[in-house]
Amino acid sequence: MPEEIERAVAERDKGHCVITGACGEHEVAITWLIPPAMIDALKDASQDPRKFNNYSEACVVSNAITLRKDLIEALNDNAFGVDVEDNYRIVLFYDLGDTGKFLQGLERPFFHREDRQGPDDIFLIAHFLHCVKVHVIGGDVSDEYSLRDIEVWEDRLDDEDGAEWDDPLGAEVYEVHRLADLMYT
Repeated sequence: MPEEIERAVAERDKGHCVITGACGEHEVAITWLIPPAMIDALKDASQDPRKFNNYSEACVVSNAITLRKDLIEALNDNAFGVDVEDNYRIVLFYDLGDTGKFLQGLERPFFHREDRQGPDDIFLIAHFLHCVKVHVIGGDVSDEYSLRDIEVWEDRLDDEDGAEWDDPLGAEVYEVHRLADLMYT
């Protein structure tokens, strides 16, 4: 992250985690909401198809936040997000164990509760949509199946007996494709 962006975020957030309000040099760090290399995630959230076509459009202060250090991995793993359209409600997508205690009882992010400036909604929306895609619409197959299992299943696609759809992995792949067809038709 460029130094000038880090400085501007630190000034905007005044050293407070935008989600929990925690502060302290050893407690918080600055991170991207949507890493600029993942610019395609922003296109899904944008109403303007001309936006977010290059790295520099995502490499901005409004896409970076101050966050508790122990929540950064959870944010990057899409374990929680902020639903802007539901009054900035914090949504947990799975149990965070001990890390989750920092989010317990929080209905809205600190910056919103305290009427402070924070990240732009477009970046919060893009992150939340990505969380939904990862955890609700199919998820990540590698969480449940090894690469070898997936390769063996793919090799069976050439068989004409249709048996590849009868095992658990095949049934999941079929269901994801069925849901995607419903969503996009």
